Amino acid sequence: MDDSMVVWILLAVYAIVTFVESHALFLLAIGLVATLAVAWRRRA
Repeated sequence: MDDSMVVWILLAVYAIVTFVESHALFLLAIGLVATLAVAWRRRA
């Protein structure tokens, strides 16, 4: 594994973490809707 690969991986992780923090409520809402949809589909 090169040093450049490590740098790219760290940048990717940082970008993902930043995105998740700024879109936490949005992602939480999507997760909630998906969970409800799966539960409703199983019940039906």
